[in-house]
Amino acid sequence: MNKLYGFRIAKSFESEENWYNINKYGAGRLIFWSVPLLIIGVFTFFILPHTSKIPILLFSLAPMIMFIPIVETFLYAKKI
Repeated sequence: MNKLYGFRIAKSFESEENWYNINKYGAGRLIFWSVPLLIIGVFTFFILPHTSKIPILLFSLAPMIMFIPIVETFLYAKKI
């Protein structure tokens, strides 16, 4: 366990096993959801400078996609 990184929620501090299970699951979900974010970033970089402001505004919200793995990890922690 570390006080500097990882999913630092109450359930993860209950045991060392919980800490590793929750953080392993959370890391996997973050890696998985970073792929769509990367694709959106590349698409935005090459395509969107030539379009209207509405798609640019919508794609500027793309980093919010990182809330999905955080919520998934909290739900996983509730199950164990």
